[in-house]
Amino acid sequence: MEAVPVVPLSPLPADPVEVPDNTQARPAHPYLRTAFEEFLIVGVGAIWYWRHPSSNSGELHFDWTDWRAKMFSTHMIVFDNDLFATNGLAHPFAGAIYYQVARGNGLSPLASLAASFLTSAAWEYLGEWDEKPSMNDLILTPAGGAVIGEATYRLGRMFAAGSPSMGNCMGALLFSPIATLNETRVCRSGYNHPTDDFGLPARTWHNLAFNLGQAYFSFDGGAVGTAVDLGFGVAIVDHRGYRQPGTGLSAVSPGEWTELAWENLISHGGLRGLRLHAGGAWWGRYYRNYAPADDNGPRKPDGWGLMLGLGSTFDFDSRLLPLEWDRVVTAGLAGPMLEYASRHGDLITRATVGVQYGFSMVTSLAFPGAAAAYADSTVKTELTQQGYYYAQSVTGAATVSFNDEPIEVYLRARAGAYWSIDSGDRNQALLTDNFSLRDQRIYLRAAATLRILGGPLRAALAFDQINRDSQLPGSSYSGVERRASLSAETVF
Repeated sequence: MEAVPVVPLSPLPADPVEVPDNTQARPAHPYLRTAFEEFLIVGVGAIWYWRHPSSNSGELHFDWTDWRAKMFSTHMIVFDNDLFATNGLAHPFAGAIYYQVARGNGLSPLASLAASFLTSAAWEYLGEWDEKPSMNDLILTPAGGAVIGEATYRLGRMFAAGSPSMGNCMGALLFSPIATLNETRVCRSGYNHPTDDFGLPARTWHNLAFNLGQAYFSFDGGAVGTAVDLGFGVAIVDHRGYRQPGTGLSAVSPGEWTELAWENLISHGGLRGLRLHAGGAWWGRYYRNYAPADDNGPRKPDGWGLMLGLGSTFDFDSRLLPLEWDRVVTAGLAGPMLEYASRHGDLITRATVGVQYGFSMVTSLAFPGAAAAYADSTVKTELTQQGYYYAQSVTGAATVSFNDEPIEVYLRARAGAYWSIDSGDRNQALLTDNFSLRDQRIYLRAAATLRILGGPLRAALAFDQINRDSQLPGSSYSGVERRASLSAETVF
């Protein structure tokens, strides 16, 4: 294949400061340390598991026939029927821990992904020795864990590269604990690095926001309910030439573009909604065309930049509807992503687009109304026992924001199409009606924020609409949720 020429970056102002990812000294024997620490994690988990066996424990025997079939064939690999929260949250977070252990010991993102996969496989084949390996765990644990792990790692390294303060130290320990504890001087890796007004590294572009507000919502035009809206979100670009003066094309390394968001809806009865999102680029190219440094004076340069890459995402959406919970989790395995950013005077524009092919777990909102019709049939195990099914998916998201201080306006759209995987059931041979299911989700948001007194505090007003559609043979569900929220945001 003919090599693609790379246009060298135009010279940047002298800057001896390395990006936060490189402020961590690589410990001695990183692969050995990683293997030992991963073994400890799996060992502790195995002890707990053997003392608290699952409902599927005992389906395999400790003999050569079962072990040979498990280790050297694929027909034993099946989908499990664990709780949605176990498969959709606990296992990806376990994968993030596996990933962070490797990343914190100085391994590259791709090597850390391999470590997460190998550790997950060791758990499935050795930790849960008397169960059939779970196909969903072998996908969601390393795939979701790598995306969450890299996003949290980059956030922790950003705090570590900031000024030496209690807040930055706690952020570094919380989001990249292994890397922080491996430092020669804990919480001092960013000492003497240039910082912004909030003590965060000026070298790294970031948008970190916390919000607290009140949400008003209704389902299908019904009664209005209220909930407290609490969350945070961060986008980090850790690329050497991002929005810098000059013109050029440069390579994007794994993890240089990352984002992370967490949102909760809480009412008097407890948690009523939860959203977790993580995403990042594994490969790409970035082209910038900004005015030269000498033409800008003290002002940031006018111009534009475009990043085109290949990335992955992880999304967990959970919402209590009038009759039941709607839960969807997706590991967006791979797909194109694009970011365009420009500055013209005081107006800053940023737009992002991404599409992912992925693996999902989806609550079927249509099945409860059709369950009686299948009372005499044997259908998908996880559907009858837990209300969800495993699916292939195509998901996409697009955002555009316009910032002309003190006002910012942004639009966001997310959508997902899901269709069931009709093989690999734990009891596949016993199914008498292996029908297919399909679901769609569309999330729309329009919002505006107003900066107050020129500081980090903003007042925000947002409007959301969520469309949920679910189909299976002979039954369907369609619902619309509308939401308005007024929040106070702190943006750094």
